[in-house]
Amino acid sequence: MSETPTDPAADSRHIDRLDAEVQTACLALERYARARSRVSPAAPTSTTAPADPVPLSGDGSALEAAIAWFALTPFETSVLALAAGVELFADAANLCAVAHGDPAKPFLTPALALAALPGADRAAFAPAGALRLWQVIVLTGVEPGATLDARITVPEAVLQFLIGQPVLDARLEALVEALPDEPPPPEEQALCERIAAALASPSAPVVHLAARPNRRSQSIAAGVGRLMDLRFFHLPGDRLINDADVVAVGRLWQRDRMAVHGGLVLSLDAPSADGRGVGLVARLATEADGPILVIGAALPDLADRCRRPVVRFHLPEPTFAEQVRLWRALLGLDPGDVAPAVDALALRFRLPRSTLASCIAVARSSVAGDDGQTPLDAVLAALTPLLREQAREGLAGLAQRAPVAGRIEDIVLPLQTAEVLRQIIAHHRNSAKVLTEWGFGREQGQGLSVLFAGPSGTGKTMAAEVIARELDLDLFRIDLSQVVDKYIGETEKNLARLFDAAETSDAVLLFDEADALFGRRSAVRDSHDRYANLEVGYLLQRIEAYRGVVVLTSNLPSSIDPAFNRRLSYIVRFTFPDRAQRLEIWRRAIPEQAPTQGLDFERLSRLSVSGGQIQVLALNAAMLAADQQQPISMRHIAMAARTEFAKRETALPSSEFADWPS
Repeated sequence: MSETPTDPAADSRHIDRLDAEVQTACLALERYARARSRVSPAAPTSTTAPADPVPLSGDGSALEAAIAWFALTPFETSVLALAAGVELFADAANLCAVAHGDPAKPFLTPALALAALPGADRAAFAPAGALRLWQVIVLTGVEPGATLDARITVPEAVLQFLIGQPVLDARLEALVEALPDEPPPPEEQALCERIAAALASPSAPVVHLAARPNRRSQSIAAGVGRLMDLRFFHLPGDRLINDADVVAVGRLWQRDRMAVHGGLVLSLDAPSADGRGVGLVARLATEADGPILVIGAALPDLADRCRRPVVRFHLPEPTFAEQVRLWRALLGLDPGDVAPAVDALALRFRLPRSTLASCIAVARSSVAGDDGQTPLDAVLAALTPLLREQAREGLAGLAQRAPVAGRIEDIVLPLQTAEVLRQIIAHHRNSAKVLTEWGFGREQGQGLSVLFAGPSGTGKTMAAEVIARELDLDLFRIDLSQVVDKYIGETEKNLARLFDAAETSDAVLLFDEADALFGRRSAVRDSHDRYANLEVGYLLQRIEAYRGVVVLTSNLPSSIDPAFNRRLSYIVRFTFPDRAQRLEIWRRAIPEQAPTQGLDFERLSRLSVSGGQIQVLALNAAMLAADQQQPISMRHIAMAARTEFAKRETALPSSEFADWPS
């Protein structure tokens, strides 16, 4: 559990104060039990001499704090102490059984408390009373009309707090994550100080950090906590289900936050199309008291929905120059040092300071010589694969990493198509220099969105692999069926997680068969049409803001919404290969080391198949030849072709197979 460290000497103070209150309550209980044994059960018990409650001592104990936080009356204090005493001390439990006159009831009930403890007030057990409203006590075994006979228990989190070992309730622990106790990142120190000052202001506003909820924004929240001497706990907004859930979580947090001296960080990856997520976050920010920090890039109506004042701070993405300064500082370089390799990595990998610092330390230790020297080139060589792995980890489960092999020279394309691919590579490779150093434009949104359109098997996926290889980037294939969710708003959340993770490494993102999502927008006939259009709009927004390369492929380019086409950086059309191109593809499809006999590439080029199909035919023919322990021949390719055409339910073109071996 998320325990707050305490001084062992302080524990004794908490337990002593609780024990004193328990003993006072037990004295009242004992008097009641004696009186009860002397009178008939029907006789009134109001003549029992009341015990004097323990006065507030201001000793700083946990019980004193609970009395102040929840404004407990002396009677409510006695109920809490005695119920806790039953859990902690066997004598208190036995005394309850004696007072009940029933050894099977070694616990406190509202009826017993009202009868035995001084200052009795039935309102203390009402659902709106402080004890039950904030779940300081819980009534168990309640049957309709028998509330007074319910067993009074003390939740584990409350019990641990009373003895000086505060923890979060188990239900909260299942929802929140404690942020690390770390100082503000140096480059974000000023922003952290402004946020801390706002949270500590008398108006107690909710602070909205307009940023994507990633490791960078969470490190800022952790830094704010350090400045305020608070421990922040992160609750992703998508874990909230409905208003009732918000109320329950809000009350638990209100009860436990003071015990753990905590603040709450709420985040939303992407607002749902119906606005429900923002509404639930705003409701919780209202229900829960104390420091509340909300992280989300696009929450325009948060202030309107929240009944507490909202102060907004914007967190801009770090500029290229800021990234370079961070890298140089962590690598121990002077500002004037010329290190183009460092600048290139700084542009490519945008990881949190803590992650970057750890990776640099590991890289240095791995290359350190006997003399302790760590040459920069060796450090960078060891650092690059470490950074790749950090970025890949974030995309795990969201996209499939595809192998990248080959260069432009290895793919058979028309000259014009190959030239456009070279332009795309040059565009991305030089974007930072042209847009920032040469002053051609703003840095944000400097990525590329590219549409590869054409029939299946014409080289679209291979071209994406070539781009990633030439730029030395990872390529991730996105299965739209895994991203597009049938539940309203879930698609945006999936896309937000995908792009946030990809941003750390400028990975090339490949959306296969984009027609499914980027088809012509439907007329809004019902709510589902409206949400589908909003999902596309959100994806377009993220693509345009992404700094890397996004490749979309389509077998039916005419089905793509023209409005979307206008927002693309490049449209590359892949055509069915002509005979000369097929000849070259066949020659490359058979490796030099493969045994062959009598292959007629001129004759093979007459076969009207795509480049992708040629690769399939060559591989299948090789398998047949290997099984027969023979060199690859025209007969094997003919066998593979018949199988391939049968799979496609297409007749073999007789003119192309007329003189082929049977």
